[in-house]
Amino acid sequence: MTPDKLTRFIKLMGMTGSIHDGEALNALRMANAILAETGMSWEEFIKGRVTVQMVQMGQPSPPPRSGKIYKDAEEIDECFEILLEGRLSESFRGFVESVHSFWQERGYLTEAQYKAIRQAAERQR
Repeated sequence: MTPDKLTRFIKLMGMTGSIHDGEALNALRMANAILAETGMSWEEFIKGRVTVQMVQMGQPSPPPRSGKIYKDAEEIDECFEILLEGRLSESFRGFVESVHSFWQERGYLTEAQYKAIRQAAERQR
C-alpha cells in the first residue's frame, strides 16, 4: 500500500466512527475498496501492522527486546514516593502516575522513563 493510500485509509477508518450511519458505512466501503485495490485482505493488513504480545493474566509482560531497563525497586520506589507526595502540575502528575502504573504492572522502567522519574525526583528533594 502506498503512503498516500495508507493516509487515506486511516482517514476513512476514523470516519467509521461517525454518528451518521451513511457516512460511516460509506467510509468502510471506501476502505474496503482500497484494500481490494492493493490485493490485501483485512487479516493480511492487520497482521502485517499489529504486533500482538501474549501475556498470561497476572504475569508481568516481558521486557523490551532492545534498550536498557531499570529494576532497582528501592531507588525507583523512593523516586515515586518523593514525586507522588510532592507538588506537581496536573499534567506532570498524570505522566508520573502513568509511569508508576507501568512500573507496578511490569516491574521495570525503560531508560527514558527511569531518567525522567529520577531527574524529577532529584529536583523535588
